[in-house]
Amino acid sequence: MSAAMTKIDDIRAYVCGGRATFTIASVMTGVRYTWRVRQAEDRENFYFVDALTGSDNENDYTFLGTMRVVPGHVEPYQFYTSTKSPFGRSAPSVQGFLWFCHRIGQDADLDPERVLFWHSGRCSSCGRKLTTPESIERGMGPVCASRVTGGL
Repeated sequence: MSAAMTKIDDIRAYVCGGRATFTIASVMTGVRYTWRVRQAEDRENFYFVDALTGSDNENDYTFLGTMRVVPGHVEPYQFYTSTKSPFGRSAPSVQGFLWFCHRIGQDADLDPERVLFWHSGRCSSCGRKLTTPESIERGMGPVCASRVTGGL
């Protein structure tokens, strides 16, 4: 079960939870991308970004690059491509993630008339399936939510 989110603070907290899988879609074009964002074990505010590239929603992910969160910076969510990725900077999934990083760095909620954001239905911190309406809405279970500050 996936759930839609529009509040930018909730989206930031979800994406920076440590084990986030989410999809964004353009309402106008119908184009959508699914990404997985995993926190590096040894570096705070540093994440590995993968794109869904096949039909297996659990296993068909390909490395895109890295994301850093720099609180207080004019662009606090920064994405960098990598030579270890088969995708160049002009690849649509890379361009989409660059747009997404810019967008979540702003202080306005997502406009559901233009773009939709869905999380995977699993806690973005521990990966457990979410079952209560409150947990599904925030994308995190109560124990994990009490430990996470939500990025910026």
